[in-house]
Amino acid sequence: MISMQAILKQIEFLPVFNQTAQKALKLLLQYDTNNKDIAEVIKYDPGLTANVLKLANSAYFAHSKEINDLLGAVNYLGRDKMFTILTVSTAAKYFSKKLPGYEMFQGELWQHSISTGVIAEHLSYLEPEINKSSLFTAGILHDIGKIVLSTWVSDLWNDIVYMVKNNKTDFVEAENKILGYSHALVGGAILQRWGFPDVIVQAAKKHHEIKINTNPVVRIVRLADYMSILIGFTTSEDNLAYKGYDDLLGYYQVKTKDLEKILNDCFEIIKSVMDDFKKIE
Repeated sequence: MISMQAILKQIEFLPVFNQTAQKALKLLLQYDTNNKDIAEVIKYDPGLTANVLKLANSAYFAHSKEINDLLGAVNYLGRDKMFTILTVSTAAKYFSKKLPGYEMFQGELWQHSISTGVIAEHLSYLEPEINKSSLFTAGILHDIGKIVLSTWVSDLWNDIVYMVKNNKTDFVEAENKILGYSHALVGGAILQRWGFPDVIVQAAKKHHEIKINTNPVVRIVRLADYMSILIGFTTSEDNLAYKGYDDLLGYYQVKTKDLEKILNDCFEIIKSVMDDFKKIE
């Protein structure tokens, strides 16, 4: 088993989450700041500015309007979408390298994360009171713990797979027994360390809980994670080795025909978003 000290040390070795982005994200959550203040913070990081404007002008975020400056982006898109754009443009680098154990091919986890974010936002109609951008961000970051645990999973993958297949064990349960911690728990620790809002932290930490969570963001991200796997955006052999989805589908009264429609509606959007995100440096 891995000690928490070793995991925390590995988290500390992660490249620091872009400091300019962190400052801007905090300002976006403070209602006593104005949009000009937010744009002023971002503009001093040329790389981040370029990526923000690329995403701001993507079909997914801006549709047909051309956005040429940061203040215009904040004013037109709003703070919620800017929060998502800053998160995505900064988080992409953490998924840029192949993650042994969790990925068979480089980029699988990033594609799965994007599709989970898109589907989670699409499912917002199930929880009308939730901010759509929060769901997208939570979906993008839900598996961030895998970037740390992959250090050990690559060596112990056969033990985890054996336990899943022969003991009929849930994948997260196998992670806990073999590694001592699950990627969900580690993901929550990473996002908490980076200062993300608690609702985003909890979505990462609890998106594999079998019981139906009282937090609607956790519920939607968990359901979106499952649907992402069904649509084909999977990561290696952990894809369907989880439990409890039937209960969640029942909770939201999602029938088979509803599920098929949701996946059909989301597929082309997901492909479009993936193309847009390839623009990120």
